[in-house]
Amino acid sequence: MAVLIYVMLVAGFLSNASSILGETDTFLSPVIALLLLVISATIVGLIVLTKPISLFLAGNKTDALAFVGLELSWLVLMVIGVLTYIVVTR
Repeated sequence: MAVLIYVMLVAGFLSNASSILGETDTFLSPVIALLLLVISATIVGLIVLTKPISLFLAGNKTDALAFVGLELSWLVLMVIGVLTYIVVTR
């Protein structure tokens, strides 16, 4: 759920980025986009992997793998839900 909220916040920022940052298309535009991608990947990685890594380090390897599988399943369901919403509302 935290990943979905974070993604929605970033998407909201990107949707309004031109009004916030202006319409200028300079060398810094792709730099900012790539930096945002790297920061987002790091934040989502921390959100998704913190609990499984702690379980793995505590010796609960099967629980850690099950947790990763469950999180990935939820992420896939969220993607399917968003795509379904887009298709239905068109």
